[in-house]
Amino acid sequence: DDEILWKGKPDRDESEEPSVFSIFSRAEFAVIKHHYEWRTFSRGEKIIVQGTEPEHLFYITEGAGGVWIKGVEVAEVGKLQWLGEMSFFTHEKASATIVVKSETMKMIQFDMHYLRHQLHNHGHSIETSAFSKLPSLFCKQIVHRTQELSDEIIRKKSEVRRDYTKRKLNQ
Repeated sequence: DDEILWKGKPDRDESEEPSVFSIFSRAEFAVIKHHYEWRTFSRGEKIIVQGTEPEHLFYITEGAGGVWIKGVEVAEVGKLQWLGEMSFFTHEKASATIVVKSETMKMIQFDMHYLRHQLHNHGHSIETSAFSKLPSLFCKQIVHRTQELSDEIIRKKSEVRRDYTKRKLNQ
C-alpha cells in the first residue's frame, strides 16, 4: 500500500495523474511514511466533526464520504482527497462533518499537531525537506475546490439570468 501511495498503481495508464506523493524522493517518502497511519472506517462513521478542532489530517485512498454542514449534506469527498487541510492552515475548528458513505473508507492519517510542528523546523535535513512539501499538496486541493465552486457560481448565475430572460420574454 505504501509503495502504491508513493508511486501510484503500476498499471495506471498515461491519462491518469501520477500519485500526489510522487513529488517526494524515496528518502523523503520514507520519512513521511513513518509519520502516518493507515486507517479504515466503516459506513456511518464520522471522520471529522463540524465545530471541533481536528486532531488529524487525512488522505483518502479508497471509498467515499458525505460532507455535512449544519445537518445538511452539501458535497461528497472521495479517493485522492485531503480532509482537514483547511484547519491545518487556519488553526480553526472543522467547517463540516465528514461521514463515510461507502461500505468502508481507507485513508492515511497524520497527526495534525505534529505536522504543524515539523513545518517550523528549519535546516537542510531530509525530514525538513519532506515535511516542507506537504502543504503544497493541501494547497493544490484548496485551489481546485475554489475553482470548482467559482465555476458552479457562474453556472448558477447564468441559469438564473436565462430563466429571468425567458420569463420576461413570455410576459
